[in-house]
Amino acid sequence: MVDPTADHMKGAIFRWVQKTPQQYAFKSRLRDIWDSKYPSVDYQTEGIRLLHYHFGEDPFFSACPSFQGITPGELVTGGDLQTVEQLYYRLQGCVQTQLAQDFAQEPDKKA
Repeated sequence: MVDPTADHMKGAIFRWVQKTPQQYAFKSRLRDIWDSKYPSVDYQTEGIRLLHYHFGEDPFFSACPSFQGITPGELVTGGDLQTVEQLYYRLQGCVQTQLAQDFAQEPDKKA
């Protein structure tokens, strides 16, 4: 079974740092993933801004309240979202958002 959240996250992380799931782990810290690609670019300013930008490029996340509610403070050191795993669990609500949108767009099938 396909996991839509994981599938969309893989694409967003690739757009963010050009890394595939073979290059990071579920428990990997987002800061470490960024620093391994861009060691001279500050994660807390540019890394977080670009993470939000690249995730937001995907309609799966951009229309999702679970994504929209993420603040930069949650991604900085000490915040609630430090790892791929934590971000994944936060974004699980996007599946329900997508299903609700799909359902709302279905034509009325009354006979």
